[in-house]
Amino acid sequence: DEALLQAPNVQLVFAGLDTYADIYINDYLVMKCDNMFRTWTLNPLPYLKKGENTIRIYFHSIFKVDMPKYLASPFQLQAWPNNDQSDIMLSLYARKAGYNYGWDWGPRLVTSGIWRPVYLEAWDNLRIENIQIIQDQVSEKSAKIRVVAEIQADENLENIRLTVRDPESGKTFGTVSTSLQKGLNKVTSAFTIRNPKLWWSHGLGTPHLYQFQTVAELNGKPADSHTVSTGIRSLRLITQPDKDGRTFYFELNGVPVFAKGANYIPCDNFLPRVSRATYEKTIKDAVDANMNMLRVWGGGTYEDDRFYDLADENGILVWQDFMFACTPYPSDP
Repeated sequence: DEALLQAPNVQLVFAGLDTYADIYINDYLVMKCDNMFRTWTLNPLPYLKKGENTIRIYFHSIFKVDMPKYLASPFQLQAWPNNDQSDIMLSLYARKAGYNYGWDWGPRLVTSGIWRPVYLEAWDNLRIENIQIIQDQVSEKSAKIRVVAEIQADENLENIRLTVRDPESGKTFGTVSTSLQKGLNKVTSAFTIRNPKLWWSHGLGTPHLYQFQTVAELNGKPADSHTVSTGIRSLRLITQPDKDGRTFYFELNGVPVFAKGANYIPCDNFLPRVSRATYEKTIKDAVDANMNMLRVWGGGTYEDDRFYDLADENGILVWQDFMFACTPYPSDP
């Protein structure tokens, strides 16, 4: 409509495209994508018109794209287990979930298509892009917290006020006044929480979560807000000399954790079929089996936010792999 076409900032977001994809808007080629794991964004305004518009996504054969890379390689890399189930290891040449090519636990089903939502966003003045919660020092007596807000501004803006508060009680944790430059800005609010309720893993205590709502005001009026749920905790990897070499264990709030867990693989060969109920059952099964940690395996995907939220709520620590598994990878950009 006319309002969207006149908006100062419009963004078309593709949260997941698997894998080699060309995006067309009204038959204009606007982006070429090559990574299943990342989000792709673009400004569609130069290609949009009032009324009906068409988005077309053309997915290339992953075999036709990657076979030339394999044939041009100075030596043939091998994967273990033989996840391509052949002598040709094409899985190494795409930023794509390795398990799609077959693994020792599952079938070879090399997927293609839109696997996460596509949506259109519009805004003016400013927008909170991302929030990072940094816990500098945590004990039972106090928690020193920094909330780092990434804020996109469409012009230089004065009289900006950033407030971090509890959305339920309305209690204010910290505030900061600042100005913004056109483009991406980082604004930090630092504060201390006295006698915090700590987050504990399953079996050690309650996995208490805090809600941090960050509100950005422009000239005294709310312009955007973003809420993050997180547990306040100190988590350290302890590696110290011992009689066998060096220790390797995690210390949560000063308490050594005996890790009890599992290797977590994707819940389905076809990821869009995974529902919240599936994630709830998966995390509940881990809790019922007295686990306190899940390792997100590098041959799968970076999981949906629902997975991590449920792990937080149920006291499950997450060991997060990068998405590389069981092989050397090509040394290219």
